[in-house]
Amino acid sequence: MKLSKKLIGKYVIVDWVDVVSEMRVKLHSIELAKCRINGKVIEVFPCLVLEHDSCGELGDYTMLPSSLITSLEVLCQQS
Repeated sequence: MKLSKKLIGKYVIVDWVDVVSEMRVKLHSIELAKCRINGKVIEVFPCLVLEHDSCGELGDYTMLPSSLITSLEVLCQQS
């Protein structure tokens, strides 16, 4: 998914896939894990960085490579 710097400062919901490891299963039954996360976009290059909470210099962040993102919905812009 192509990401734009116009997303910075906006609150979003991101659907993405994550790797999985399965043991003792048939090959056709394994698939990537479907994940969903929300937060405020603070950076978009080279990865999407979401901020969930911050307190001074410390914060809770998620960094996602754009290749893992399957959809992105903008909720609202920072006020």
